[in-house]
Amino acid sequence: MDIPLSVKEFDILLYLAECYPKVVFSEEIIEHTYNEEFDLFSSVLRVHISNLRKKLQAASGQNLLVTVKGKGYHLWKNSEK
Repeated sequence: MDIPLSVKEFDILLYLAECYPKVVFSEEIIEHTYNEEFDLFSSVLRVHISNLRKKLQAASGQNLLVTVKGKGYHLWKNSEK
């Protein structure tokens, strides 16, 4: 199944997949997917994460992109407990 993603959503998903199963800090995602002029206080990353989470959930029926409070994000596989 194809999931239509923006370029930035794809970049974020790719980076999370490359780091799997590690929890990735927001700063790491920003460093690897945005240019050096990105405003660290911007909510843009959270918006991209939210949109990506919704698209993945709509396609899979599961929450595959998990927020770890105070740490960052990681991908989840349904075989994990």
